[in-house]
Amino acid sequence: PPYTADGLGTWWERVDQVAAFERDPEAFCSGNWAGDIDWALLAVAPPSCMREWAVLAEDGGYRVVQR
Repeated sequence: PPYTADGLGTWWERVDQVAAFERDPEAFCSGNWAGDIDWALLAVAPPSCMREWAVLAEDGGYRVVQR
């Protein structure tokens, strides 16, 4: 976690986003901020907008995908 108050709010926002995406992976595809992401570590099946991404690694139910 970050050590400054400014960074802490952003960090918790990201933690909440990850939790939301784990509950509903398709939520990742709705929203324009997702365009800034080039790779992801997923514990769930990739959402529809990531299905064409390359799988770089997969182990223990997790996978790393890259645009």
